[in-house]
Amino acid sequence: MALCDNESQGIVPVPETLGNGEDPRNNLYWGAMYGIKSFFKRSAAWSLVAEPDSPQSEVQERVVFKDSTRSCYLAADAYRGVSIKQATVDFLNAAAGNAPVVYEAEDEILGLHGNADLVVHIGHNGLMDFNLKPTPGTGARTESKGAIVLACKSKPYIQSRLARLGCESILLTTGSMAPEACRLEAAVNAWIEQKNAQPFATVPLARTISTRTAV
Repeated sequence: MALCDNESQGIVPVPETLGNGEDPRNNLYWGAMYGIKSFFKRSAAWSLVAEPDSPQSEVQERVVFKDSTRSCYLAADAYRGVSIKQATVDFLNAAAGNAPVVYEAEDEILGLHGNADLVVHIGHNGLMDFNLKPTPGTGARTESKGAIVLACKSKPYIQSRLARLGCESILLTTGSMAPEACRLEAAVNAWIEQKNAQPFATVPLARTISTRTAV
């Protein structure tokens, strides 16, 4: 996800402290109360197990959380606000199964990016601001992969791209929304509960999030 940035993103401006795309600690999407890092650190279900070094210059922080009751891991990258285009490209590559990453945490080998079972973009919908080159080609991964995009009006901008990549659209949006981490947690929890069902139950998942987070 790209940090909230008043200067480089087409968003309704937020207070300067929350909208500084170079300051993850106080950023609306990361360090603020409902930002990813802050919210999941407070969660009773998830525990912070690693804060690896930044994997690339556009990423300021990476965190890895674990839900020990279900042996699930959630890894999140905080891209600089100005790097939202790169964050979007990297998300699509991950959805395609490209750029697979392996990371070890707590003696577990985790599959990140192109190796992940579920890829998520949360934050501003950068495709409302800029155009991208054609959707990347698919990678070598053959297992099913799902994607969640918690951003304003993500469905008309991203669904066809995900379909071309062979990536299942688990949850997309059709209107404006606040991309808060509580919504991400609800979406991930619902996906974990339903991941063995075929096809993925998109409508029940959306209802679950609506119920839990009062969208």
